[in-house]
Amino acid sequence: MTSHAAELTDLRADFVERLGVLAQAEGGSRNAGRLFGLLAFEGRAMTAAEIAEALRIGRSSVVEGAKYLETHGMSRRLGRKGQRQDEFELTPSVLPALQNWIRARRAAVCREFDEIISALPDEAGDTRERLESFARFHRRIEAAIASAQDETSRQ
Repeated sequence: MTSHAAELTDLRADFVERLGVLAQAEGGSRNAGRLFGLLAFEGRAMTAAEIAEALRIGRSSVVEGAKYLETHGMSRRLGRKGQRQDEFELTPSVLPALQNWIRARRAAVCREFDEIISALPDEAGDTRERLESFARFHRRIEAAIASAQDETSRQ
């Protein structure tokens, strides 16, 4: 393997792991995040066997991650004529689907803040103010994502 190929392989592994950690931090599946990262890096459909080998996970974990991504409109399963194995790839509409997923996560955070804020007693003014500022912050992020979605759909 050339040093360039080895460097690319190392970068791919790092990218895949980082996306797994990010997905998990956002309330998603780590393996789904890793699968997303692999498919994004490779830019092609891959069989469950290829994915399992690349991610060093079982095929059932590949299918579970793929189902998570499919549920959110980010990947799809392809059955090819003459092939025994299905392949998985990112959907052509992956960016809007990803934006929807991220936006939904921010909306969930806002609902959590709203629930706690509404339960605070009147005398918890400082606490209410602090939590409301955090809620406003997450609403601005959600609005920015909505704006990005509008821009993406016009392209």
